[in-house]
Amino acid sequence: MGTGGRHRAPRLLVDRDPRPVRDLPGRRPPHRQGLRQPAGQRHRPPRTGPLLPVVHLSLPPPPVRRSRPRLLADHPGRPRPRGPDRADVHPRRGGRHRHQHRPRTGAQDRGPGAQALPDRARPDLVRPLLRRAHHGHHIRVATPEDPASARLGESFWRFLPRTVLGSLTSAWRLEKRRLARRGRSVWSPRNTVLGSWALSLALFTGLALAFGPEVLPYLAVQAVFGFCLLEVINYTEHYGLRRERTASGRYERCAPRHSWNSDNVASNVFLYHLQRHSDHHAHPTRRYQSLRHFDEAPEMPTGYAGMIVLAYVPPLWRRVMDPRVLAHYGGDVTRANLQPSRRARLLARYGTTAG
Repeated sequence: MGTGGRHRAPRLLVDRDPRPVRDLPGRRPPHRQGLRQPAGQRHRPPRTGPLLPVVHLSLPPPPVRRSRPRLLADHPGRPRPRGPDRADVHPRRGGRHRHQHRPRTGAQDRGPGAQALPDRARPDLVRPLLRRAHHGHHIRVATPEDPASARLGESFWRFLPRTVLGSLTSAWRLEKRRLARRGRSVWSPRNTVLGSWALSLALFTGLALAFGPEVLPYLAVQAVFGFCLLEVINYTEHYGLRRERTASGRYERCAPRHSWNSDNVASNVFLYHLQRHSDHHAHPTRRYQSLRHFDEAPEMPTGYAGMIVLAYVPPLWRRVMDPRVLAHYGGDVTRANLQPSRRARLLARYGTTAG
């Protein structure tokens, strides 16, 4: 209160500069100055406990600030990076897909249902799968070279041995190359593929000692069922889709049209939008609960539960999915990823050009 009776509001300790504090010269962020940020700028992860996944999906995703990758056009003097996994971005920031898609740490990713553990904190049982997915499948997806991309005319039972053997070979080759860059032998204790196999053997041995050897058949059955369930999902996600080669001879960048999408509500609620697979491959850093729908993405006729049943019956699968692949490419079956052993039969049935 002033001497003249004029009321004055208390002076608040706020910056008058409209720019954020972190952009002011010589200033430190509020959390480093001992000041509390305004409530509207803070994000606290919800403490949901053991609630159902539908509670997580009802919450908005946390704000994520990412800077735009610097394009090579901004640096004309720099050499162009080579290789199928190096996009047209700056080689030091966001260039390699393997670094963009690797699991984040808990401090970087607080979203529910997202990958919240660092790679070294994950069980070794899943490391070969992560290595194959990050360094192999996401680079070669929707191409004839990818063992995890099903081809038009290929049944699931023919796809299963091809993808299992191809994925194991790819994971071993990638791990061997990684260790060679570090000057280590492929038989090093740091080989994550061997480590995962050793952990599986130790787990099965421990269970057999605890419950008797009669538990081993059940463990074998559940293991086979587990990887068959994984591979049947891979079979449905890229069936018949193919990326075109550019003038340079490399494959075009992965887009939403190169993966099958499904907006089935029930499956997406329980699978954290896993069925929006098109956005996952086109933007691999996006969290699963934030995956979006794209009109250009081909649409499955039902959710994953129904597609699994169709995949187990090849004649029924081809009756439902082959016309959809053909319609996606405008009637030109030559643009699809064709099974080599059935190529002549498919060309004779559907023709070589669009109708």
